[in-house]
Amino acid sequence: MVDVVLPTIGKSPVLYRSLKSIISQEIVNKVIVVLQTSTINSFNLVSEKIKIIKYPVYLGFSLAANIGYRETSSDFVAFVNDDVILDDGYFEQLYYYANNNIFALQGKIHCEESSTQEMGFIWNKYFQAVPCYSEQQLSKPFGTSATATLYLRRHIEKIIGDREYPFDLQLNSFYEDVYLSCRLRALGLYPLVVDSAKALHKGSSSFGLEKWYFIYRNRHLVLLKILGRSWITIAPLVFLKDLIDFYRYPQRRRMIQRALSAVMQVFSLIESRELFTPYQLISISTGCS
Repeated sequence: MVDVVLPTIGKSPVLYRSLKSIISQEIVNKVIVVLQTSTINSFNLVSEKIKIIKYPVYLGFSLAANIGYRETSSDFVAFVNDDVILDDGYFEQLYYYANNNIFALQGKIHCEESSTQEMGFIWNKYFQAVPCYSEQQLSKPFGTSATATLYLRRHIEKIIGDREYPFDLQLNSFYEDVYLSCRLRALGLYPLVVDSAKALHKGSSSFGLEKWYFIYRNRHLVLLKILGRSWITIAPLVFLKDLIDFYRYPQRRRMIQRALSAVMQVFSLIESRELFTPYQLISISTGCS
């Protein structure tokens, strides 16, 4: 059976359809809805599967997802965005392919806002986590997003230790799922994209330009966390790409500038411990190892 965690502020125009698509999955045991800031008391859905946890303040994805995770008990745990609508049998098809070497499974998720497919991610040559596009990348993704992904609890439990939560609270939103994938990858485990499982991601613009601040800042934070001191060897390339984006996208400039300022304040995060070397990140993503 599968327990599902769905963080939300209750404003997604497709929240009802999202929840309905989840509870209709026969393999789903319960759905933990972590409702933030909203005064909604119900979702016009009568189902014993739904449990609502309400908070009067905004928690962010990581904290809300972690709170929901603590309420789960099944061997398989899924995290789903509140603007994702699952096809029938989505989790059943992911469950069918689960095995001990796989830490997470994700289907093909069509993103309506950008007309692209979300099918796992790889690290590109600029050390950005980008969606898989080619068949080679799709067959060997580095990790998965938390848009609508099924995780094996026993593998998550290996990395959380005494912290009792899977998502890093420093990352809040954006790249929090990338870091989770990196920690699980470091155990020698793999993700899997299942072509036959499909979902629709309606997309949300609620973050606006602010999202670019979190994307740029959190990318550096994740690289610092997983590369340790070897981050210094790739810093010039990473900052060069940021500067190129700074001039290429004028509307993002203020957000990129804020992100880089924030990164300059977190050099204390650099540790001698390394989950990966820069070469490993790229070689794994390009299928060289």
